[in-house]
Amino acid sequence: MEIRSIIPFPVFYKVRAESVKKQTGCFGHALLRTEDLVRKKVDRGSNKSILEAELKIWERRQAIASVGGRMGFPYKHSSDEVFLSELVVKVKELRESAWVGFEVRM
Repeated sequence: MEIRSIIPFPVFYKVRAESVKKQTGCFGHALLRTEDLVRKKVDRGSNKSILEAELKIWERRQAIASVGGRMGFPYKHSSDEVFLSELVVKVKELRESAWVGFEVRM
């Protein structure tokens, strides 16, 4: 069986891609609040737990910055219904183009 990599397709719903990439604005504030919640759940008596939590936070920030730098599907529509309809069409197009040249071997 062939293993294929996943190609992310970011959807920027009511947030600017630049805010995601740079982790600023409302997105950055929400990210900080989420990180604070993660830190509050960490066992403070264990240095290993603290380091693991900080590593996880750092890895997520790196992944978010990477996705924010990709072309995605921004919310620039008059309504959520129009946005979702166009998003479904785009995802179908991407899925169909991803299968071009792919062989199923048994």
